[in-house]
Amino acid sequence: MQLLPFMIITNNNSKSAEWKVASCLADSGLCVLHPLLNGWPEAFEKVIKTTESAQLVGVSNEKMILLLSENILSEDPSLVLQMVEGLVSVGEKESYTVKEKVTAHIISSVLVQCCCNSQKEEWHLSLALKVFYLLKGKIGKHEASHSAEEISLKWSTDSEPGSLVPLELLAAYIEKLNGGLNVDIEDSVMLMFLLKRFIQGLTCPFSFLKARPPWVWFPQLPAPMLH
Repeated sequence: MQLLPFMIITNNNSKSAEWKVASCLADSGLCVLHPLLNGWPEAFEKVIKTTESAQLVGVSNEKMILLLSENILSEDPSLVLQMVEGLVSVGEKESYTVKEKVTAHIISSVLVQCCCNSQKEEWHLSLALKVFYLLKGKIGKHEASHSAEEISLKWSTDSEPGSLVPLELLAAYIEKLNGGLNVDIEDSVMLMFLLKRFIQGLTCPFSFLKARPPWVWFPQLPAPMLH
């Protein structure tokens, strides 16, 4: 988990020190030591070769989200919750630098993706609860920051079922972070996308009463976040 922030890209300059560090780590063989990073060297190399420079940040981070979530769900069930807890502990920490903020967003996206794609009833609810409480902590920080009208004027929160945070939103968020600008609106919109994806992906275990929708088992979300 300690290496993850150094593998996350926050600028499109493939000649930058950040890119050199990320490339060195991908090529070093360290990725094979942790199942979470399995396949990342090949995926990172493909991103570099097939992506236009202006889209490197968005594409590389989206690829990391998909790869990490796939790796977690391919693990033995006994290890899944352990890996999730490790990511949650990192995602819950206060973020101050650009790298920390982007890492926190990627971790949240990975966990939501895992929750939505998990099919195993024996740990789906435990996983969903861990992800919910991570998102709930983030909701509290954004509850009163902006009105829905203010957010909708800048970004649409409509999304196709199963979609990730739009690449252009993620890229704009990172660009503003790098410029030292306020990103409260972008933070709020990305959280809305994650909440929508999370709710869309909830499934009701067979052991529950089928007449009750899965979200009734979770503490109630603040009303503004449900629209």
